[in-house]
Amino acid sequence: MQTIIVGTPGPQGSKGETGPQGPSGSFLNFTGSAEITGSLEVTGSITFTGLFSNPSTVEDNLTTRTGYNSLLVGPITNSGSITVVTGSRLKII
Repeated sequence: MQTIIVGTPGPQGSKGETGPQGPSGSFLNFTGSAEITGSLEVTGSITFTGLFSNPSTVEDNLTTRTGYNSLLVGPITNSGSITVVTGSRLKII
């Protein structure tokens, strides 16, 4: 079981992270796979063992974030729209 704290963690309480003075953020517990719909912002780095995958068909409207670069692995069939904002770059490899 893995726990991801979403929010600003507080000091650990007498019962650890879930004690009375535990983190003030929300928790996401999962075993196996997790799917996130929407956005996930991480400060720091993500390390994983396995494969990075994206769908070969993009049906949603996607927009890059200002000042960030994006990556898709192709070929891509696009039935939505992909907008690359000024100051960003999208690379399809």
